[in-house]
Amino acid sequence: MCRYLVFLVFLTLSFTLSAQRGRKKVFHTSAFAGFTAAQVQGDGLGGFDKPGLTAGFGVGNRINKKWGIGFELSFVQKGSRKVQDPDNEDYTYYRLSLNYAEVPLLVQYYRKKLTVFAGPTVGYLLGSHEEISGEILPIQNPFRKYEVGVTLGAAYRFARKWDISMRIQDSALSIRPTPAYAKGFLGRYSGQYNTVLNFVLVYQFSGDKK
Repeated sequence: MCRYLVFLVFLTLSFTLSAQRGRKKVFHTSAFAGFTAAQVQGDGLGGFDKPGLTAGFGVGNRINKKWGIGFELSFVQKGSRKVQDPDNEDYTYYRLSLNYAEVPLLVQYYRKKLTVFAGPTVGYLLGSHEEISGEILPIQNPFRKYEVGVTLGAAYRFARKWDISMRIQDSALSIRPTPAYAKGFLGRYSGQYNTVLNFVLVYQFSGDKK
């Protein structure tokens, strides 16, 4: 799809496989799916009001008892939404939908049944849709095709092969300049930035049992 995403996948996989030499294999794979709650900082709105879906797979390597590394390839729905508020005579509806393919590169810390992870994330914009009260907005401020951000989260092993995980993803660079209808202010808010909460269920195909 995107040569940069493919390069990151193979780079991380090569590093992971090379770490297997000379010791017991602890290579593991997983698949996950769940829901997202998203907002866009710098759009003049507030709150994680845009629901969505996420799914993907992960590959990792347990370096020692406490530390590991890995990467994921995932589909993530992001964006922003404002619903009508008839009680305040506000009948404006706004929706921004952004679909990304992403590769987070993660450092993982293990403690009993809990795993904490963090790392940089590169995303590729697959598509976007923006509307106000049913009218599609013209593309005056196009979104950047690539997103650079960070991922921070934790997973809890509640069964032999099952984890439940929560994470937050935040853009490090703006996804586009601030459009005229939502003027930015101070520092990073001179542009727009994705912030997304992910709630996922993870199935471990192989690897350690913690």
